[in-house]
Amino acid sequence: MADRFLAGQSLRSITKWLNEESGMPSPRAGRGTRSVWYPTTVKSILTSARISGQRAYQPTLRPGETEPPQGREILGPGNWEPIITPEETARIRAVFAGPDRRVGASSINLLSAIATCGRCGAGLVAGRHKDGRGGSGPNKRFYYRCAAIPAYPERGGLTVAGIALNDLVRDAVIARLAATELPATGESAGGVVGDAMGRITAARQRMEDMARDYGAGLLTRGEYHAGRTAAQHTVRDAELLLGKVNRGAALTGLPVGDEAALRHAWDVEWSVPQKRAILTALIDTLTVYPVPKGTNHFRPDRVQLIFKA
Repeated sequence: MADRFLAGQSLRSITKWLNEESGMPSPRAGRGTRSVWYPTTVKSILTSARISGQRAYQPTLRPGETEPPQGREILGPGNWEPIITPEETARIRAVFAGPDRRVGASSINLLSAIATCGRCGAGLVAGRHKDGRGGSGPNKRFYYRCAAIPAYPERGGLTVAGIALNDLVRDAVIARLAATELPATGESAGGVVGDAMGRITAARQRMEDMARDYGAGLLTRGEYHAGRTAAQHTVRDAELLLGKVNRGAALTGLPVGDEAALRHAWDVEWSVPQKRAILTALIDTLTVYPVPKGTNHFRPDRVQLIFKA
């Protein structure tokens, strides 16, 4: 489960695999309920500290409060056998905590929420004309649009042919990968991960030490709070650094430099979640601008695609 998520698969696709292929019973199997996995259950397990042999702070949530997206705060190692490593837990949590994490119908449509509206900046959603309304070709039946929302008058009114946009982005990404040499991921990436994990471990140890000192009366409430806040900031900064390594991991193992192999993999081998992981790793912005008046066909010059450096 963890390796699939770190490889770029969505919660929805992992849930589908668990229910249809894995043969793994859900945590609630045998408790008078159906043995069905749900995305929320998958996320809860992935972000849990327990699966990597660690203890987590478990505060009582007030009405209306929810747990942070990256899971409860980890306090330190537990006394049970881990299933995955603490490093993998930190990388998983960094994905959920990342500010560029995109959610929605990500496992169904290639560019939903990745492509944005050039008028208001909102993420585009996918749609289809019933019975091919607007034309007989597939480009007219499937489209991306800026969804209208009554409270936001600037939203809505922009559509773009879906298949044509998908094809344009596919060709640009394949051309980018065919002309790119990825940097070696061995020592440099390992050094980044090791440094980040070292900072996380040290910060959590400081929090434990401060908690003991506070309990023994060696620290005032203000000193304990200030020290704990500083340590938490250190953990968050290190997790963001791990998130950058995760984005690079989506490109590991790709046939970079081989256009024919890349095109075959895109058309035959890669799932939509895998493609979205690659797009997120490569693309900085993908903006679709309003269509000029008097134009009713797809125009590539409406699309601005900017790759990450």
